[in-house]
Amino acid sequence: MTLTNASTPATAREAAAETLRKFTEHSPEYLQHVANGTIKLPTDRHAFAVLGAFQREPEAVGRDLLLVGYDDLDCAAWTTPPLTSVRQPFDELGRISVRLAIDAIYSRPARSEKVQPQLVVRETA
Repeated sequence: MTLTNASTPATAREAAAETLRKFTEHSPEYLQHVANGTIKLPTDRHAFAVLGAFQREPEAVGRDLLLVGYDDLDCAAWTTPPLTSVRQPFDELGRISVRLAIDAIYSRPARSEKVQPQLVVRETA
C-alpha cells in the first residue's frame, strides 16, 4: 500500500483524507473509529502515516483533528506534534503470557486475565 504525503495533494487535509481512504480501502478494519473529528487507529504506525499527511500544517492535529494511536511506541513522544497514544503494559503482558504457557504445559485449566492500558495524552488529542 502506498500512502500519500502532503506534497502531493493541495492541502494537508486532502492528504489526510487520501491516507485514510487508502487505509479503509485496503483493510476496512484498520480504521476503528472516526467521529466528530477524532480518529483512533489500531497502531501508532498507522497514526504516524496520518500525521505525515499533515506535515505542512501540523498545528491542525490537536486543533482541527484529534488523533489517537495505540501502543505508545517510544517515538510517539517525538513526532510533530507528539502523538496521543494508548500504552500497553508490555512487561505485564509478557509475565501473564509466560504464566499461561506454563499452565498449558502442565494441563492446568485455561483462564483469562485482563490488563489495564493507559491513555498517554500528548498534543494530538
